[in-house]
Amino acid sequence: MSSLLQSTYKCAPHLEGMEMDGEFLIMDSSSLRVTKLNPMGGRIWTLIGEGLPLETVVERIEAEYDAGGADVRGDVERFVEGLLGAGLIERAAG
Repeated sequence: MSSLLQSTYKCAPHLEGMEMDGEFLIMDSSSLRVTKLNPMGGRIWTLIGEGLPLETVVERIEAEYDAGGADVRGDVERFVEGLLGAGLIERAAG
């Protein structure tokens, strides 16, 4: 298991996520930037916001989307790496 999946992340404090008309948006009021996520991305963002370890997020996505295996883990890892790179989430302390 990768170290990414063994960690817990949190949503960056200056951002607000919301679902609007079936789309999930992350709004940064300081830069006026809006990031649009697909439904699975919005669900991952929500689960991260609940303070769940990333391994638990993967397990929930596997169950909710009736998918499993290395593909889901790899997809979640790549998505989280993108969120980290964009400054939308950060590693939680501890």
